[in-house]
Amino acid sequence: MDDFSPVGSTTDEMWNRVLAVNLNGPFFATKAAIAQFEKQEPSGGLIVNICSNASVHGFHAGAAYTVSKTALLALTKSTAGFYGPKGISAIALLLGGLENTNITDALAGGMNMEMFQRIQASQTPWEAGKTTVPVESVAKYIVFLSDPDIAPNANGSAISFNKNWPEA
Repeated sequence: MDDFSPVGSTTDEMWNRVLAVNLNGPFFATKAAIAQFEKQEPSGGLIVNICSNASVHGFHAGAAYTVSKTALLALTKSTAGFYGPKGISAIALLLGGLENTNITDALAGGMNMEMFQRIQASQTPWEAGKTTVPVESVAKYIVFLSDPDIAPNANGSAISFNKNWPEA
């Protein structure tokens, strides 16, 4: 997570840290998974990237987080397009708020309140429990997606898994 800074206030350190975790990490994990999946007989596998509402809405977090998750969605679709015919599926989950995570740790150093307040004012109110998804539910959904009959049919999908928050 970033500190909700818009591009003009995003520090180089914040930009580099968030992109390293949210984009570079999945890129290198995807690259390693592809190498392994291609060695298997028969070749195939599933990559699920954890994207965000910010991947498609654009104004749910600061610039660094939003760009990292949007780019991760593009990486997922590129991977799906090229490797799908080889039996390797890639799917993006667009998550909203999650229960029982340490997301507030990312904000321990403070946040850009002007940006945060503008984002909050533009969205349907977020309510813990009513709009958050349990991490365990995300794990169960990934198990469902990993079924060999399901994964190829969802290849390249960006699936909202967020209790319809913000409202569609």
